[in-house]
Amino acid sequence: MLTLGAGWLVGQFIAYRWAIRQKKRELLLVATNQLYAAYGEFFVVWKLWNLLGKSDSSYADRRWQLLQQAAHAEASAESILLKIVTEFSVSGHEAQDLGRFRQAFQSLRRAIRKDEKLDWHSAQHPQYVAFKQLSCRVACLLQSRQDSKAPDWRKAAMNHLLATSHVSQSNWWKTESPDVSNQSPSSSTPAANHSSSDTLE
Repeated sequence: MLTLGAGWLVGQFIAYRWAIRQKKRELLLVATNQLYAAYGEFFVVWKLWNLLGKSDSSYADRRWQLLQQAAHAEASAESILLKIVTEFSVSGHEAQDLGRFRQAFQSLRRAIRKDEKLDWHSAQHPQYVAFKQLSCRVACLLQSRQDSKAPDWRKAAMNHLLATSHVSQSNWWKTESPDVSNQSPSSSTPAANHSSSDTLE
């Protein structure tokens, strides 16, 4: 009986741990889908904003609507960032990459607020390339840390402050930031080797 009881307890514990793990995976899938949706919304707003002409009779109203949509996409990105730093163990370098991702998302709202087009005119535009790379970086962080132990609140807060600082605001698209790595920023990426004739329409 003792053996049977111990076996039952072990089985219950394993089932409990498995259920928790499955639930965590489901929540991560929701967060990943939220990231994809925010990424898609960014592109919709960007394309519509760049096509909107100032001669349009509804220009002011459309500009306001697109500004709201850009802010909504940015808010989704902010919530994903908070989820990552509070639920996963991330390095200082990864936290800074999250901050660069945040700055990338803010670039669209800033452009609309300033009444300027977001002129990422080609597929090799440095900021456009960086935006795509950082988006992949964040998506991979969500998927690769499923079994990561959550940090204590102090570590999470430190990473959140780092990710939401304005240190990289003026150069978020650069491959490496000078205060985190000694690696040369001139290292090429596959995207940078394509022909400059690939323009965005």
